Amino acid sequence: MINSIRAKAKQHRGFKLFLEELSAEYVDLHHTDVRWLTGEFEDRFNHFDKLEPCVAFIANPFMEVDKGEISEQMAELLSVYSVEMEVKHPKSCPAKIPTTFTTFLEPGRPRKL
Repeated sequence: MINSIRAKAKQHRGFKLFLEELSAEYVDLHHTDVRWLTGEFEDRFNHFDKLEPCVAFIANPFMEVDKGEISEQMAELLSVYSVEMEVKHPKSCPAKIPTTFTTFLEPGRPRKL
């Protein structure tokens, strides 16, 4: 919109006069602070319904909620996000995913799962 107004001299002059008549704070537009949104922008909000309870808990940590449910939802969101990143940007993900995990259930003796 701003670029189309500035592209035509007559339209630009008319716009500046219009702003002066309105006693606007700005008398001209030099650049726009708004950037184009990428096609991936909407994808970031696909799982917002699952994120809402997590945000509510972070905003008020004294709420009585099922912390297990929230941690499961956060883990699922992080998992979905990492898979999306791996598919979209394979170089940004680690090349090797660990296949064995060690637990320390017995003191002094790690056990492989």
